[in-house]
Order: sequence, then C-alpha cells, then structure tokens
Amino acid sequence: MNPSIRNVLLSRIRGVLPKELQKPVISLITDAYQQTIGTENEAEMTADELLARGITLLECCFCSALFDYRLKREETHEQMLRRVLRLYDIFTDYDSTLLLSVPSQELHYFDPEIMILRALVRYLERINRPLAHVNPKVSLLNDIFETIFRKAAGFCQVLVLGLYSDAFVSWRTLHESECIVKLLVEGGQDVRQAYLDHIAYNNAYRNQQAFTKEELDKTFFEIKEKMRNHGLKSKDMKKFIEYGWLYSSPLFDPSDVLFKLNFRDGVEKLAGLTKYSSIYEGASEIAHSSSAFFYANADFCRDISLAMTYETMERIAALYSQYMKVHFTFHPDQFERAKELGEDVHLLGEALVDKADWEEEE
Repeated sequence: MNPSIRNVLLSRIRGVLPKELQKPVISLITDAYQQTIGTENEAEMTADELLARGITLLECCFCSALFDYRLKREETHEQMLRRVLRLYDIFTDYDSTLLLSVPSQELHYFDPEIMILRALVRYLERINRPLAHVNPKVSLLNDIFETIFRKAAGFCQVLVLGLYSDAFVSWRTLHESECIVKLLVEGGQDVRQAYLDHIAYNNAYRNQQAFTKEELDKTFFEIKEKMRNHGLKSKDMKKFIEYGWLYSSPLFDPSDVLFKLNFRDGVEKLAGLTKYSSIYEGASEIAHSSSAFFYANADFCRDISLAMTYETMERIAALYSQYMKVHFTFHPDQFERAKELGEDVHLLGEALVDKADWEEEE
C-alpha cells in the first residue's frame, strides 16, 4: 500500500472508529486494498485518483465494520471483506451519463462560493448561539436568527453534495425567513408581541390535548374577537393564526384591498421583497415535486441558488447587525470581523448575480 495513503487512512481510522474496531478495520483495509486498488493499475493513477479511491475504500470498510458493531452481530473477517468489495464496486462504478442533467461545475468545501458564505454564517452563529435559548418569550429573534444561520450552513452542505435543486428549495426557505425576520426587526416590539401571540394561538390550535377546556375557550374567544375586528370569518381561522400578526405591522395598510393573509400577498409584500416573487415561484415548483423537480437543470439551480442566497444572507447579516447594535457597541472587534466577512459576501454575491444572469424587477 502506498505509504502516504496508508498514513491518511490510519489517521482517519483513529479519529472516527471506536477503539475496539480500529485493529480489525486496519486488517480489513489492508486485505481490501490488495483486492481492489492493488489490482487497478495503481502505478498509473494520479495522486488525487489514488487518494479518492483509498478514501472510498476506507468508507466501505467503516460501513462494513460498523454494520456489525451497531447491530451487535459477529461476522468473520471474510464476510466483512465480501461486503466491503460489494460496496466498493458500487461506489467506484458510477456512470454519470445516467443523469439527465449533470452539472458542468462541481463545488467543493474550498471553493470560494462555499467557504466565503460559510465563514460569515459560522461567525454570526458563533456570536448568536449563547443568546438563543429556544424560548420565544425570552429570545424570539435570536432563536429565529439561530435557525436561519443553521439553515444557511445546511445550504452550503447541500451544494457540496451536488444537490442543486435542493439548494434552490433551501433558498426559498431562507427567503421566507428573511421576510419574516425583516418585519420583526424593523417593526418593533408591537409586531414581535403579536408574533408571540400567534405562536401561542398556533400551539393551542394544533396541540389542544395539552390545554384545559377553560384555557382553550379563553384562547379561541380571543382569536375570534380579533378576527371579527378585521372582518374575517370562521373559515379564515387557520390563515389568521399563521399570518394575523401582520396586522400589527406599521406597514400594514387597511385600505389595501390586495393585501392577503398569505406569504406572497402578505409577508413578502410588507417586507418589500416582491421583486423575488418569480424566483420564489420557480423554487416552489421544485419544492412541490412538479415536473420542474424531475427535469430541473442542475447548472441553473446551482447558479440561481448561489446568487439568491448570497444576496439574501447579506441582507440578513445587516438585519442581525441592526438588531444586535447594542451588543456590537460593546464588542466592536466582533462587529469589524462581521463587517469584513460581509464585504467578501457582497463582492462575491455581485459576481454570482452576474453569472446567474438575473436582473431584479423593480
């Protein structure tokens, strides 16, 4: 076995496997290597090819050993080796021509399109994590920002996996989240309290078994009174519970007959981000497994999701700085670092928008 490959494999074994599995897997990888890579014209492979196949083989050995370990089974070395060889054959005999739309450019963790965004998201999440208590009455906005940052980190992971249509759908969720958090940050305490009220309404509506009859009667009386004040009927209750907090926004205009209790004609409209409606609609088509999902163009999904997410996260970072103004006043070094990371996101975001060939509709 190539010594450099062996060192890489051994270091991974020690960092991942339980101690009792390390020696058996070393023996397994040695025999598996001889029956696979050792017979595949190893001398003609590039260093990258050799490393890639070695890591794939190691993962197959991990899988085979952990399969028995977690199921508390006992197999012989030969039985585990046969499983390794089956797995290796499958994962190295990948025919990309089977895919209808193969992206022309793969993304890796070290690509700037991934790392620049991950750096900003990871840094802001590090600041925010101690302030998020998963308790809306105490830490509503920090909880929401925490979820957004984790979703954005997941977006980066999905891109590295090459799941570009899923990345486009992830941007859709980030767009919805941006619209909501924008209204909560800029709307002030009245909007936030209304949002909290509607969280309580939703909890009572969907988890009625957790409340007494008196508690439910009181809550639904309050809901119906507020609905009556806005001219809503019983059939509108679900929409009111989800979106009725929008009535508390200073941006809500009672005379606007086009306003509706939904995302696009309510949340997105009040947030002033309707210029993304057409892109949002396209992502929704993929999210709902229409024909667009089955025949989505991978290159388009990659480019548009990257461009949109960079724009979205740049604005979300600005909203976070606005909400955390007092915190950053006492921690100017954190603010400066976040600002530097944000500038990188802005520069790369502009280039990605140009690449995606998308123009905002004013």
